[in-house]
Amino acid sequence: MSEDDRMRECDVLVQLDLSQLDIKDIIEVEKAFQKIGITFDTGAGFGYRDWEWDFSLKGPINVYFQQFKDEGEDDEEESTDS
Repeated sequence: MSEDDRMRECDVLVQLDLSQLDIKDIIEVEKAFQKIGITFDTGAGFGYRDWEWDFSLKGPINVYFQQFKDEGEDDEEESTDS
């Protein structure tokens, strides 16, 4: 299977936790994206700033899933130590 066959375009919702991040800093990052021509829908609610990387994502950027994690799979590899 080629690399292109494994990668599929996707819609992504990025949620930034406002209890851990300053909204002013997030807005500055959004402005930096805009400065280089990257725009997307944003929103806020329930303690998060949302970045919607879907049909609204425009500019010199692409978002792909390379691999889907199976349900219940951990991020870290399991140890096989005895």
